[in-house]
Amino acid sequence: RLRDAHRSAHESDERLRFALEGARGVAWDWNLDTGESWWSRELYELWGVPSGRQMDYDSAIAIVEPSDHEVIRAAVEQTLASNT
Repeated sequence: RLRDAHRSAHESDERLRFALEGARGVAWDWNLDTGESWWSRELYELWGVPSGRQMDYDSAIAIVEPSDHEVIRAAVEQTLASNT
């Protein structure tokens, strides 16, 4: 069973990778409880961030054009407030 679960997870990861590459897309996930995030390889490449660098909210904001910081922060705060 464990082997099947690992194989299924691997296959799912591969399908996501193929879809992202084919669409030239990116993916990310943000754990609001811990503040940790996961970025796809493509997102690291898009933003020019070394692959594997641990990204959190503040480090992600830091790579955005400074004049956009407040707009992004306001949009995030509004989204979080409306989905509690």
